[in-house]
Amino acid sequence: NNLVITGILSREGYTIHSAQSGQEAIDFVLGAEEPPHIVLLDVLMPEMNGLEVCKILRATYPTLVIILCSADGNRPDVVKGFEAGANDYVTKPVNSHELKARIRAHLHS
Repeated sequence: NNLVITGILSREGYTIHSAQSGQEAIDFVLGAEEPPHIVLLDVLMPEMNGLEVCKILRATYPTLVIILCSADGNRPDVVKGFEAGANDYVTKPVNSHELKARIRAHLHS
C-alpha cells in the first residue's frame, strides 16, 4: 500500500519521503531542516504504531498536518486517531481521488 500511495502522490508532483517504520518516520521528520507539509501515517507500522508516532509529532509540531491511514475504519479507531492528534483519517484501500482531494484541502486551508 505504501507503493500505491507513493505512486498516486508522486504522479501529482508531490515530493515523497517514505519510512518503513514508526521510528524511521519520527527520525526523518525531526531531522528535517523544515518539517514536511503533510505526514501520512499507516496505523500499523513496525517498532511503533502510527498513533504513537502521531502523538510524538503532534507534541513537536502542533500545526503539522497528519493524516492517518488504516484498513480499519470503524468509529472507535477513527476517534483514537483524532485523539492522538491526527487532522484526518483515510481507510484502505485508499481511493486515489479522495486522497488527492483531502491533501489539496489540507494544503490550502
